[in-house]
Amino acid sequence: MNVEKWIEVNKDKPLPWSEYRKYSGLTEANKRCITDAQIEIELGLCGDKFTAVPIGHIGNVRSLYVGEEGSGKTNLLNFILSSLDESYSCDTLKIHTINLCDKDMIDNELIVKSNSPLYNKEIADCFGELRKLCQSRYEFLIQNQYRSVRDYNMKKREFGKEQECVPRVLGIVDEFQLIRQVDEKHYDMIMHDLNYILKVGRTVGIHLGIFMRPDNKVLPNDYLAQFSLRCIMPSDISVYNTFLRREHGIVSKPDIGYMHVQTIDCDTKPRLCRIPDMTK
Repeated sequence: MNVEKWIEVNKDKPLPWSEYRKYSGLTEANKRCITDAQIEIELGLCGDKFTAVPIGHIGNVRSLYVGEEGSGKTNLLNFILSSLDESYSCDTLKIHTINLCDKDMIDNELIVKSNSPLYNKEIADCFGELRKLCQSRYEFLIQNQYRSVRDYNMKKREFGKEQECVPRVLGIVDEFQLIRQVDEKHYDMIMHDLNYILKVGRTVGIHLGIFMRPDNKVLPNDYLAQFSLRCIMPSDISVYNTFLRREHGIVSKPDIGYMHVQTIDCDTKPRLCRIPDMTK
């Protein structure tokens, strides 16, 4: 069966991960070697097209994933981790996961394969480690007169020193709405670290992906404004009003397995994407 036929056959059906992986071309043999400019986040099927959104130096730098309990948020998280693991080696992309709730919800095998040293640390230490990494990269770039990680890596490749290139880093934070109650004592420090990561992330090649239940009091507006890629799982219309930019035209929530995706290049009309079922 060719790709077009498979998409047509599964038009209104759940998408098994095993088949999605096959027909979308995600295979171990196709790991992308270079992440100097960006990585691509797989977001499932949008209409009759496989959808991957760039996260990198230009355009989308940070991503936000919002969904109520039971909306498929954890399934989406495991899908993103799985597709990234298929697409990139640890030499070009490192994934750091910070889970504020049940650590068993994220596939532990994926955590190991994704090289995630922050997984078992205290919450405040996790954000502190990411901040320190941002700061050390930023200071190195300034001292050596590089404009960004992209600039640094491209120069190294130009002079045949690929082994000195640095990988992009994706920090995944799950159940972010619990941040205050999980570590009230260090909340202000965590938010201070988060703010620094958001400010210099583009330059140093460190990107945040925050997964959370809808809570408009967790992310201050100036923080929220910095997340240009926003994925909203099936939710009450008020959630779309809070977390999507401008007029979105959504009047009802989609079925489980779908989500609305808004990127920096589609402010007004979000796309409806279908996510593979990771249990099949």
